[in-house]
Amino acid sequence: MCTVRGRFAGTAGSAYSAVEGKDPAEDKRRKEMKNRKTKIQQFLAGLSGSPIFVCIGLWTFWEPDFIKARTGIPDTLFDAGAVIYLLFDMAFFMMRGRQRQHKAMRKYHCALLAVAFIMCASTLLHSGLHLQMWKCLKYIYPIAGSVLLLEAAMFEDETNAFRAVYWMCWVQIVVNCLTVFLCPNGLYTGTDNERQFLLGNENVFIMTILPGLCAGSMLLLKKGRKISWDYAVLVLACIASVVKVWSVSSLLGMLCFFIPLAAAFIIPWDLLFTVGVGIAAAFAGFVTMVLLRLEYLFAPVIVGVFHKNLTLTRRTLLWEKLIEAIGKSPVTGYGVETAEQFSARVGGDMHWVHAHDYYLELLMKGGVLLLGAFLLLLIVTACSLDPVIARKEAKIQSATIFAFLICFIGDCYEMRTTFYMILTCAMVYGCLHGRAEERHDLCGNERADGKPDVPVRLCKNASEHESGSKREAGL
Repeated sequence: MCTVRGRFAGTAGSAYSAVEGKDPAEDKRRKEMKNRKTKIQQFLAGLSGSPIFVCIGLWTFWEPDFIKARTGIPDTLFDAGAVIYLLFDMAFFMMRGRQRQHKAMRKYHCALLAVAFIMCASTLLHSGLHLQMWKCLKYIYPIAGSVLLLEAAMFEDETNAFRAVYWMCWVQIVVNCLTVFLCPNGLYTGTDNERQFLLGNENVFIMTILPGLCAGSMLLLKKGRKISWDYAVLVLACIASVVKVWSVSSLLGMLCFFIPLAAAFIIPWDLLFTVGVGIAAAFAGFVTMVLLRLEYLFAPVIVGVFHKNLTLTRRTLLWEKLIEAIGKSPVTGYGVETAEQFSARVGGDMHWVHAHDYYLELLMKGGVLLLGAFLLLLIVTACSLDPVIARKEAKIQSATIFAFLICFIGDCYEMRTTFYMILTCAMVYGCLHGRAEERHDLCGNERADGKPDVPVRLCKNASEHESGSKREAGL
């Protein structure tokens, strides 16, 4: 009986061990798989935290037109590099999974997917499986790649992420300034018959200037310095190139960055400088200037300061034709079109190859649905960054987004990746620092588990915080 009992006991023990996962061979295999996965994660994390790797990736997604036009490098080479980086981003995102801990990041991804889906669906609806679908995808995957790349970099090392953006923009701005002075007639002529420099025509300079100024200001704050030689060179190159070609769009963008930023450091009312207020101000300007056509209210500035006529170099004439075209298909727009199709839709003038207004461009590409998805993306970003607007870094990013949105009133810039790069940095910054502040109670103490007893925003003083802790503990 003892022998039988022992056998049954051994069998039961083996079964119990197997059920509970106590098999030594199985445990060893699981540990090896876990170690292998950890090494891959560490390798990917090391790459995503490297500013050189991130900077090269951002350059790949940026696709500088001048380099392709003058060196003969085919689009396929840039596309291959962008696809490789995009695969890396997706692998890191799936294996690391740190971003999924933030509910706000899931909302941000959903809003981005909505923008991409609506634009593709509208193009498919109006053009079918045509070459325009490939052009539509070429708008989308550089944005997706740069967003995922910067998101991974921000979660690994925030400073290195801003350093990568800064040096990518710094090199381009300084070299572009040299081309402006050495070749005042431009390096070549674009499809819109305008002179083109390293960064494109003069109206496009601001799309590289703003992220460069933003990232440079962030790095100065992190170093605790007021100025550095490289940032001084950057500012001088920005001003010199903009004044030399007299780009009103770029000059207005720089003013919309520096003036609110200086005011934010002087005026104590932080709520005035949130992203939400910037969105409201930008859309009010869009309605005033584009829809209601009240540009004569700004005549002293337009004519007296910027020396432009009230048609804004015939932009207002184009906007009238675009509003008529949008009225025929307000919900879905017309999808991504060729320059010839767009020009024919607004009267046949080949100088008009885009809307010269980003919001009208979105309405043309996807109607009210696409503009609504874009507005949702901005609101999600505002909900992440605005709670930490008291921080100086948050004010810098908010001022940059505001300057972008104001510039969008006067030009469209197609689907430039730099705006979405800054938007992603602001989104992740709000997630990281908003959560860091929630881990501290009102007395400045940090809990061991990293979670507050009760929401900090509900506690008006330390005694209420203590009573809330007792209620949650059931005392």
